[in-house]
Amino acid sequence: MIIGKSVLVACIASRLYDRFKAAGQVPVPDTFQYLGMTVTRDRSKQSIAIDQIGYINRVLDRFEMTDCRKRSTPMEIGYKPHVIQPEHGEQPFDARAYQKAIGSIHYAALGTRPDITYATSVLGRYAAQPSTLHWQAVKHLLRYLRGTTDYKLTISDPSLGHDSSLGHDSQSIL
Repeated sequence: MIIGKSVLVACIASRLYDRFKAAGQVPVPDTFQYLGMTVTRDRSKQSIAIDQIGYINRVLDRFEMTDCRKRSTPMEIGYKPHVIQPEHGEQPFDARAYQKAIGSIHYAALGTRPDITYATSVLGRYAAQPSTLHWQAVKHLLRYLRGTTDYKLTISDPSLGHDSSLGHDSQSIL
């Protein structure tokens, strides 16, 4: 995928075509998988949608959260994480399990879910010594993912009258 100004995209595409001596345009399917993401092209709306529905479902299954209650926010309102304080009765949590969960969620945040980036970043700060309270916050985030599994990033041209969840600066997508 090449993203940039139309002139730049055409120049790069031309050079790639010449370099590899492509015999015509390579057909691109309307839906394909790439690094665990599903990319769907809607030619009628001239848009591309990217999602990680399958990946998120596997993450939820891995952490036994497929049948959990859904949440409407990535973190509890007013949540203020802190370093574990055993004197206040906080119990440590298995760091490896916590790190696996945060790493899995972080991949989704980097790929198609900017809505969970802040929560993932905050919770990731405590990966070395998580407490059971931190794990509860991770479970809250997983419940949010359960309720928003079908969220997608959609890229389109606003001048065509279609909403887009990404900005657009007279750019083309190849």
